[in-house]
Amino acid sequence: MSEAIILRVIGELESFLAEMPWIKIYIQPETLDSQKELIKELKMMSDFVRDNKSEEKSRKHSLLADFAEMAQVSAEHITWLKTYMISKDLRGLRKIKKRMLESEVGEAVSSSQTAGEEGDGSGVVVGLERDVQQLVFKVILSEEMWLIAKPVLIKGMVGVGKTTLARQVYNHAAIVGKFKHRAWISLSSYTSKHEVLVELIRQLVEIDGDKDSLLLEEMGNQSLQQMLLRHLVEMPPWFIVLDNVLPEMRLKSLLLNIASLSHTRHRCRLLITSCNQIQQQFYTHEMKALDAEKSWKLFLKTVNIFTSNENKFSKDLEMKGREMLKKCGGLPLAIKDVARQKAKQRLSGIEWETLFDSIDLSGSLKQLEVMYDNLDEELKACFLHMSLFKENAILREEKLHYIWAANEVKTGIAPCARLVSQSIIEVVHPYPEINRVKRCRVNPLLHMLSYQKSRGGNRL
Repeated sequence: MSEAIILRVIGELESFLAEMPWIKIYIQPETLDSQKELIKELKMMSDFVRDNKSEEKSRKHSLLADFAEMAQVSAEHITWLKTYMISKDLRGLRKIKKRMLESEVGEAVSSSQTAGEEGDGSGVVVGLERDVQQLVFKVILSEEMWLIAKPVLIKGMVGVGKTTLARQVYNHAAIVGKFKHRAWISLSSYTSKHEVLVELIRQLVEIDGDKDSLLLEEMGNQSLQQMLLRHLVEMPPWFIVLDNVLPEMRLKSLLLNIASLSHTRHRCRLLITSCNQIQQQFYTHEMKALDAEKSWKLFLKTVNIFTSNENKFSKDLEMKGREMLKKCGGLPLAIKDVARQKAKQRLSGIEWETLFDSIDLSGSLKQLEVMYDNLDEELKACFLHMSLFKENAILREEKLHYIWAANEVKTGIAPCARLVSQSIIEVVHPYPEINRVKRCRVNPLLHMLSYQKSRGGNRL
């Protein structure tokens, strides 16, 4: 079906450009080149699908459905002469194609069956009690109309604990008791919109065995979305969690449609987690790094679980351990990783006095690289220049602009605001104006990543 849609779009675009030669008068030559490039991209995808029909294609098939949907949108932009959108469409199609080529290494979506499990294996939670109470009772179960109408976004940098908080909310007794239908989907950078739609239907709608499941796989995105929304209207109350939503997944229309149903039904809610500010219409719960006290508690609890022992430390050793943990920047991802390392070394016979002398954050930095990789080239250059400042330095927006300008960095529009929206920098002091940041800072681990990337790749 997706292949047929792509072929139909190619035919429509070629006919439009052939029959409407007058459009060349009204558009720039580079725009016409982009239109031709877009048609060429669609033809290349059609050839790729035809040549790989014999392969196992469950993941590629899902991404192909996303490609076909975007091809239809691109065709509308061309026929309505929305020339400013064509280059953006072309970049989007190429991103989907890249994800298709890399799809075999990606992880599939995971469902509500795994929503009660800790991904790191430790099951340790520290410092989230107030966040859980706030989200469950003051937001999700609130009777205030302005909150009922808003989907909920848990936002924060990679590794700050967004999934853990969402999991605590999802499994909270008040949520389980209130919502008859619940669905949890964990996404990766390889997840397609098609997979999200199919998985939501599987979790929320009673389907009749393998036959119906196969039919879902063959359906296009628009048909799946209409089917999902139709069932959601008929089956409140429901609670949906989409964990780790990324901008390139192009879920905007789906999220807004689901959110509109939660408004009309008044007892249905959507919660997502993301590093990015997805939509201004969301109620946003910003997650912060742990303070020194909570960092130490998390480290202790994790170490105790892995050593199966309640470890006791002298005041001097505790002070030494706390000093070591400062390098983690209050990031649970790094704290748990360090705790597992130290527990393993302790079980091998090494004394705590020696273990607190050094810290290895290479594993944590590796996990944070996904954040850097997802930045566009302009923001990557901005991020690399963060390494010029001291760790934990409070930075003024004006000073950052001077540094970027002096180094001939193309920053685009409101770079600081864009870095904040993607949880790269933390606002210390905002301006009243929109898209302005008076003072900000970078988490120590991200500062370390900036230093590593800028020196390792000889970028500065």
